[in-house]
Amino acid sequence: MAQSKSINVKVSTTKVVEALEKALAERKKRIEDYEKAVENHKKVVADWEKSIIEHIKSGKAKVSEVTHTNNWRTDTKEAVVRLTLPASLVCPDDPEKPSEMWHITNDIEELENAIALLKMTDEEFVSTSTYKGVARLIK
Repeated sequence: MAQSKSINVKVSTTKVVEALEKALAERKKRIEDYEKAVENHKKVVADWEKSIIEHIKSGKAKVSEVTHTNNWRTDTKEAVVRLTLPASLVCPDDPEKPSEMWHITNDIEELENAIALLKMTDEEFVSTSTYKGVARLIK
């Protein structure tokens, strides 16, 4: 069994802060890109819904099923109408949400805290343990 030896490296505080700021900017951009995609998707869906209404009015959409329900708790009646639409009316796909979105927002907070702390230090180099603590955030 091999023994593991600790690595003792001096890393410039300025370089660590720069790397953390770059990682922070990348994570913020991923969130901004997703939010822009969601806003764009809402506009595309609104246009798609308008085109469906136009197809219904013009008779190009055919009713394939009608069902109704009675909600005795709220005393409401509802009808669901299923339409057969032309193949040209394809529903827009939802934007892909990064699977690690929760981790990204958590990382942003950690990155901001680490940057603020490192900017307050007068030390020229960060310790190995400090670097180890923030290294996982630099990707």
